[in-house]
Formats: sequence, structure tokens, C-alpha cells
Amino acid sequence: MENKLIKNIAEEIKSHLIENQPIIIRHHNDADGICAGLALEIAIGNFLEEEKINSQYKIFRKNCRAPYYSVEDALRDISLSSNMKKRKKEPLIVILDNGSTGEDLAGIKLLNANNSKVIVVDHHLPLIENNVATISKFVKIHLNPHLFNLGEEYCAGVLAYEIAK
Repeated sequence: MENKLIKNIAEEIKSHLIENQPIIIRHHNDADGICAGLALEIAIGNFLEEEKINSQYKIFRKNCRAPYYSVEDALRDISLSSNMKKRKKEPLIVILDNGSTGEDLAGIKLLNANNSKVIVVDHHLPLIENNVATISKFVKIHLNPHLFNLGEEYCAGVLAYEIAK
């Protein structure tokens, strides 16, 4: 898998934190998704502490209610984002262990229509149209092992751990 993409995600998260911009972490409500969400949440907390960044916004970590990123999840994140944007805080939405499939598409498109900055880190088989992962068209960064001819042996927890490192 491309190490550069993992570094790009880590840098994007760091830059948001340095600029005192909030991070919304959404993850699948299973062991893999929870581990992925916790790995990023702990790494972000450690980074803020090490860099002595007094962020007035904490990390917002929530599980997805459905086993995919639903329109309902997107509406919740858009509502939370709208409140932050009023205070000139542009959140980054990181979706873990969800986000690559056709079921995720409606929620992702809704975020895109709201001009949300979105990163998807998922290991489920992505929706592919014309040899391109459909979700990739609607998000800032899309990390999925299938896009590198790898299978599901790299779970979201492992990918989030690599980002967290």
C-alpha cells in the first residue's frame, strides 16, 4: 500500500489541529471500527498534548448507526459542521471502516454537496465505476487496500494505527 497516502492523511489531520480546526471521526460500530476510531482519537490527543496545542475543540468521535455511512450520519455531521463553521471552524470528517461501498454513496455525496472536507479509510470492497472508486470522486483522500490490489487483510484498525503512528 502507498505509504505516501498514509502520510498525507496524517499531515492533513495535523494541519487541521495546528490551525485549531475540529476533527469529526465516524466509524463502524464493530470491533474494527471502534479500534480504528480509538487509535486516531488517542493519537490526536497525544499530538495536542505533546505540541501543547490548547484546542478549544475536542475530537468528536461517534459510531455510525448503520453498518455503512448513512444519510442520517451525514445529516448529523453536517449539522455539527454548520455550528462549527459559524465560528469559523472548518471540521475535517474522517470516516473509518465505512465509506467505500455503494451503500455509503448517498451519505458521502451529501457531505460533498455541503463542501465538507472528508477522508475515508476503509477496507471493504469499494464501488468501482469505469475503473475508478466512485467514492474517491467525492472525498479529499480515499485509502482502501483494494485500490492497491490488496484484499481485506488490512483492516481499518491497522490502517488507522499506521496513520496514528
